Amino acid sequence: RHNVDLAIIPVPEEAAVDSYKQRDANELVIVLVRARHLGKRGTPPDQGPLSRVRITSGSWASSVSTEKRGISPLWLETFRIECEDFEEVIRFEVLENDDVLGHTTLEVKTLAGRKPIRKWFKLDGLGDLDLCLHWHHSTAVKIPPLALETQPSADRRLPLNSLVVTVLRCRGLRRQDLEKRGPVGRGRVRKSRIEDEAPVEVRPANPRVRMEIGNLPHQSTDTYTEAGRSVTNTFNPNYMETFRFDDVYDGGLVCRIYVEHTSNKKPEMMGKCAVPVKALSHRRALRRWLTLEDKKGR
Repeated sequence: RHNVDLAIIPVPEEAAVDSYKQRDANELVIVLVRARHLGKRGTPPDQGPLSRVRITSGSWASSVSTEKRGISPLWLETFRIECEDFEEVIRFEVLENDDVLGHTTLEVKTLAGRKPIRKWFKLDGLGDLDLCLHWHHSTAVKIPPLALETQPSADRRLPLNSLVVTVLRCRGLRRQDLEKRGPVGRGRVRKSRIEDEAPVEVRPANPRVRMEIGNLPHQSTDTYTEAGRSVTNTFNPNYMETFRFDDVYDGGLVCRIYVEHTSNKKPEMMGKCAVPVKALSHRRALRRWLTLEDKKGR
């Protein structure tokens, strides 16, 4: 007979080469090949569980495969996750309905060699998972230089009077309130405090960025995109919106930036940071990731 568990299934990503090893890795490619032993011994192959795989990390919203039936389902699905953190941990869960049949975790630092890895991962609970993983640098992930970054420095003989801020994106946002719960879907699993209550998923945030400088009117983002389409809930929004604050003469002012979850109720602050205007007195564009503090300044 033919044993599907022993069949060799080629995956193109196994032959992939990182062409930009001199640059930091920023994308994790996950090829979900197949699973095995998801049912009891003797179970007919076509009568196994109707299962799907959920891929979750500490920063990014979950990715979920399509549902397949069988004790050895074949997916051959590819997921691309923007990942720059060496300490990131990826969690894989095989689900039947909302029940976890088996799970395993992967530390991204084990892929630091920047070469594709293909292997069977033993699941805690039931079965094994065949994965091909490749952590590499992708030019499609990085946002190209902005017009502001390529402009020459302003004439130093003229006084500073305007501040231009471009909000590119956020990553790894967290929902800080524990009372708002969303239906099972695209989000992170949070264990209930009640022992008899099943785990639920927290719906990803609906974030906006709001800025204020002194007594000038506040400005905020109102739309964001992901992979070229509008989305409503995400932990990693891309904005690419530019704001201009005129009449900024005082170098002692501070640009305060807030990231807020918007809903029908009062906006919930997800994080905040501040940039002193005098830090930009060199008259050159400054582009960098800013670390957000929570409500308690941590």
